Parts: sequence; structure tokens; C-alpha cells
Amino acid sequence: MNKFLVTLLSTYKQKVKSKSFIITTLLLIAFVFAGMNFDKILNLFDSEDEKTVLTIEATEEDREVVTDVIKSFDDTIIIEPESNSVLTINSDDLPIKATLTTDEELSNDNRQAIEVALDELNKIYVSNTIDISKEDLALLDSSADLTVKSSDPDGEVEADDGGFFEDENLLNIVIIYAVIMLMFFIIIGYASQIATEIAHEKSSRVIEMIVSSISPTRHVLAKVSAIILVSFTQILIVIGSGLIAFKMSSLEATLSDFELVSNEQTVPIIVYSVVFLILGLLLYLIFAALLGSFISRMEDLQQGLMPLTFISIGGFYIGLFNIMNSDGTLLKISSYFPFFTPFTMPVRLLNLDTSMSVIYIGIVILAISVVLLLFLTTTVYKRNVLMNDSNMLKSIKKMKNM
Repeated sequence: MNKFLVTLLSTYKQKVKSKSFIITTLLLIAFVFAGMNFDKILNLFDSEDEKTVLTIEATEEDREVVTDVIKSFDDTIIIEPESNSVLTINSDDLPIKATLTTDEELSNDNRQAIEVALDELNKIYVSNTIDISKEDLALLDSSADLTVKSSDPDGEVEADDGGFFEDENLLNIVIIYAVIMLMFFIIIGYASQIATEIAHEKSSRVIEMIVSSISPTRHVLAKVSAIILVSFTQILIVIGSGLIAFKMSSLEATLSDFELVSNEQTVPIIVYSVVFLILGLLLYLIFAALLGSFISRMEDLQQGLMPLTFISIGGFYIGLFNIMNSDGTLLKISSYFPFFTPFTMPVRLLNLDTSMSVIYIGIVILAISVVLLLFLTTTVYKRNVLMNDSNMLKSIKKMKNM
């Protein structure tokens, strides 16, 4: 056990102190702080402080209508009696015609506010010309009200304009997106580290000295455990920095503006997503160690990791592209395949009809797969640790004959 801990701590310290770990962690923290303060960053490039001074040449009534509409749409436009920007309105003929003369660059918001104001003024003139009352004009601008009734006489559903998000919480969807993206990038990054670590030892013949002092099973378990701890360390650092950035930012009010508010499903989704994230990382990182044990030359590393890469990409895209279809057949079937479960089962949490028994089955499938794959990895590594065949298939054939 002492040798196991020594190997684990040695590998862990080496990875945590490496330049790649420090640089990637700092970059992730920078991205987190930037994301939490994106509203402030946008304000740096916002032209809110740059006011546009505008003079309106029109009748008194037309000027009042246009001024009121512009102010309600864009508070960066200031109406003054004299300025370098002049909006001339001619309402003698319909549709009304207007000309804006300016030596300044007009923003899209400014232009849209002016166009809306002119459309409102033109609508008033048209209604007066064809003698439409204000009540009839309001009816023309109104929207139809649709009520959807259930075939069940006791049930009635009011239709909102929420569409898909009527039943799905937008914040929960963002959380699932984040979990899937985080899991995929950590798998790709740390899986190659485990495989590289094992393949490098075999290719440099260092493993012959290592196995003379520690059993191959303990050695590979120590290596895998160390890399897993390194990945969890980075995740905790990023999550901790995210919480600090969230407390320091004004993101909560911004999220409310975008209707990113939590509901009763948010906490369970976070908890179970973290569970699938942890189990998924364990599964893929152990699988990377298994593939690494077949590699004897560093030149074969990328080729040896291709099965893991393709499987993780498949699970990533199935989960990502079915977030808007959390009840899809492909999603349901793939959620029971262990290597796809970490990516697809969290998506099924978005579906209100998904029972908790399904989620528990997914957790059990992953847990059993982790244990079986760990047993297989230690067995293969113990038999294959001293083989140095240039071909992975030869290593597998030799191991079968042992």
C-alpha cells in the first residue's frame, strides 16, 4: 500500500506542477471570469455613452409623435432644435417620406428607432385617411388568442408563446450543455495523458525497473488514480473560481433578464449530472489506460486512442444534438450503452416523463462498467506490461495465448 501511495502522490504532484496543467487551469479560470462578466465586457464596447443628437424638421404634431416613439425605443438619441443630424419629414403624400442628413455614423439601434417612429407616424396618417378609429387600429395590431383544450374534460391547457421552452427550463438546458462540453474536453485531454504515461514507460523500458519494486496491478491503479485526481482537482478549481466569479459579478440579474431562472428540477439535474460526470470520467480514463497498455511505441499512441476518440465523439454528438429532443428514440437506446450513458442520460433528465428508475439504472450500468473495465485493465496490463511488439494486434494475440 505504501508503494501504491508513493506512486500515486508522485504522479499527482508531477502532473499538477506541470506547465500544461497550470496554463490550462489559468485559461479555464480566465474563461470562467470572462463568462461571468460578459455583460461588463460588452459594456466596454457598447456605444451607450455616445449620444446621437438629432434635429427633426416637421410639423409640431409629427415632431411630437416621432420624438415620443424614438425616446421609448432608444435613449441614446437626444432631440435638439439644432444639430448636425437633421431628419426632415414630408407628410404631404402617403406613404410619408423622410430624409436623414448627417455627418456621423448611425448605429443599427439608432436607425431602427427612427424607422419605427416613422412607421408609427405613417400608420396614424393612413388611419386618418381611410377613417379608421383608434379602437379598430388597435384591433389590427392585436394578436390572435389560442386556447388548446385537452380531450380530457377535466383538463385544459392555455397556449403560451413559449414553444419548446414551455415545459423545459432554459437554465437546466444550459447546465446540461455545460456538463456535456466539460466531460468531453476533460476526457479528450486526460485520456491521452494516461495513455501517454503508460506508453512512455513501456517504450523507454523504464517499466522493467518499476515492476521489480511494485506489482503491475498496483502500478497501473496508482497511475489511473493519480490522473483521475488531477482531473477532479482541475474541475474543483474551475467550479470554485466560477462560484467566486458569480458572487463578484452581476450575472444573477442578467440571467433573470434572459429568463435563466431555476425551478424545482434544477438542483436534481445538477446533482445527477455531476454523478454521471464523475462516473463517465472514471469509465473513459480507465478505458484509456487499457488502450495504453497495448501501446509499445509512442508513434502508435494516436492510433491506439482512436477507439476512445470515436466513441466519445459519438456520445458527445448524440447528447448534444438531442437536447432539444429529450424524448428521442436514439437518445433512449444510447443511454443504456455504457460509453454513451454519461453523455445521454443527463439529457433525459430534461424530460419530465423520465422516471427516476431510468436514471438509477443508468448509474448502476456505469458503476458496474467501471468495475468490470478496471478489472479488465489491471488483468491486461499485468500480462502485457513487458511486451514490446510494434503492433497492437500482435500484443492482443500474444496475450490470448498466455
